[in-house]
Amino acid sequence: MAVELADAPFNFDEVGLTMYLPRNATAQSTMIGERKAVQIVPDDQKWVINIQTPASPRLDTTIKEAADNTWALIQGAYGTLDKDQKVILETKATLIDRVSNLRLSSGAVCERLYTSVPRPDGSRLVKGYTIFKPAADTFAVFELITDETQFALARPLYEASVATASFLDPETLNAARGALVKAGVAFFAGLTDADYAAAFAGGREFVHRLSMPSRTGNPNDARELGFRRMKFWKGKRSDVGGVTSARSGSQDGYLARIQARMLFDERVIDSEATYFMSPDRSEETWTLRTVVWGPKGERLGSATETGGRVGRDLNVVIHDSGKPPEELRPFVPAEGYVSQFELFLLHRLLVTKRIQTELAFYTYQSQSRSVSLRRDFPQPIGTSGNWDVVTTFRDESTPQRYSYDAQGNLLRSVLDDGSVWETIDSDELQRLWQRKGLPTGTIGRSR
Repeated sequence: MAVELADAPFNFDEVGLTMYLPRNATAQSTMIGERKAVQIVPDDQKWVINIQTPASPRLDTTIKEAADNTWALIQGAYGTLDKDQKVILETKATLIDRVSNLRLSSGAVCERLYTSVPRPDGSRLVKGYTIFKPAADTFAVFELITDETQFALARPLYEASVATASFLDPETLNAARGALVKAGVAFFAGLTDADYAAAFAGGREFVHRLSMPSRTGNPNDARELGFRRMKFWKGKRSDVGGVTSARSGSQDGYLARIQARMLFDERVIDSEATYFMSPDRSEETWTLRTVVWGPKGERLGSATETGGRVGRDLNVVIHDSGKPPEELRPFVPAEGYVSQFELFLLHRLLVTKRIQTELAFYTYQSQSRSVSLRRDFPQPIGTSGNWDVVTTFRDESTPQRYSYDAQGNLLRSVLDDGSVWETIDSDELQRLWQRKGLPTGTIGRSR
């Protein structure tokens, strides 16, 4: 059976894991006690893969011992024990297959076993486990859960995906991260209200154009792919919109509004978001609305993401048309987390403060619906006064380079596919899209 995997890797930063998920599957982060876990679910929901990182009971516990314990617990859960609850007399769980000392192409070693357990209705459930030990005190367990009738379909998908798993060296990972995160913490601790106010540039709007350059080299011949508008100001939490109490709504803070329009084939995808952060950085609120338009201007779908954080307590609710609401509680590390508001202002702050060292931050990403580590490395370019900022959004992802002038205004950024982000005047952008017959309706309200 040919297995299709996603084009981009999935990263579980807490254990330095990089892997490729089955195509048309999504990953969501959850918390089990004090440890972060990930659940992977396909569109048809015929199976589930859980990734957990339980602590090792002893530093010298082997992968084989962990697999033995897992199988013993399953037998006991579906079996009869002696009067002392120590010996399994009989069990309804069966072992389908087990492979020991399995070495992946990445060099990682694991133990794999599949079990079959009964359900109350008489059907049977298959549970598969692939166990790694990326650090002396931590295991990484990939658990497959599927109906026995779907096992033949789910098994090759599960094995192909897990076979792509690789782990960064934990000592190197933690040491490097720790220093970079502390540098990020120190950077934000040193910012003042005046620094933020200066970065707002008097509340003016920043407009960026995304296009695919033409062979002629003429900017007017480029293929338009989208644009975004960004604005920052001081205001009230109520500027975000939605339901707020009179007390919370009147809270002072920093705000950002990001509007974007992207062209995909004959579809138009609009997004509009407003982000709020309290001056002490301990609280944030945001609302992100997305609308998809068809070629005739018909509304094909919409989604809303609402987030709120107090300290380390982060809650995100997603309403997607045609689907039940989804509530997430992503794990927020004890230090190094930056708000959604700060993400959009980050490069401008780094450049205007003339930072010349690599820093790391933990951020919530709407695309992956999880908190992950990103790294930013700003450097001046020669004597021109311009700056480059190289950003790595996740471990093992391709770094992205952004060029800015001395005031932190975006000059140019070339993406992996060759498309280019660059600053453009708002009126010039409007005329350009009108001249090319592209949709210029109000973002989120008309095509």
